[in-house]
Amino acid sequence: MFKTLLIPEIDRANKIISDFLRIAKPAEITTEEIKVKEFLYDYLGKFLNSEALLHNIVIEYETNPDMLHCSFQVNREELLQVFINLLQNSLQAAGSAELKIQLKAERAGNVIRFTFKDNGKGISESIIEHIFDPFFTTKEEGTGLGLSVSQKIIENYKGTMDVLSDSSGTSFIIDLPISNPENEME
Repeated sequence: MFKTLLIPEIDRANKIISDFLRIAKPAEITTEEIKVKEFLYDYLGKFLNSEALLHNIVIEYETNPDMLHCSFQVNREELLQVFINLLQNSLQAAGSAELKIQLKAERAGNVIRFTFKDNGKGISESIIEHIFDPFFTTKEEGTGLGLSVSQKIIENYKGTMDVLSDSSGTSFIIDLPISNPENEME
């Protein structure tokens, strides 16, 4: 009996510690140059599309055709984790309503801007300024580390992560530097 109670709690504690250490002291991560098209459609898109089928989510992609060849320097597994965290938050915010996600990639100066927008209930003004704080959560089962880890991952790539929210949904805006902005103009 103790084994069935203890093992999940040990796993949960291990995840909390791992996430906390990731914020406190980032490990050396191998990065690669990856094109927007490759990441968005071939990597992230495959994951999101399988989740869409599993959870009955509508996902719309929007990219400028000239953006598809822009590239950026990241670890694709870490960046995928950021989007997994955003998707999990969106699923919880949607409740029983049909979840719609819009994922947009566009150029904003020398950065690639990813906008991840959902149609959830939104984040109240009273807590929005705290959502990136470590251990801040409004969820009973949450650790409060998902968004703080996500923001730290983006900052490690010299990017930024911001949020806009109202009663029609929430948008997370992720800006990542283009690898060679002078060579990416088409």
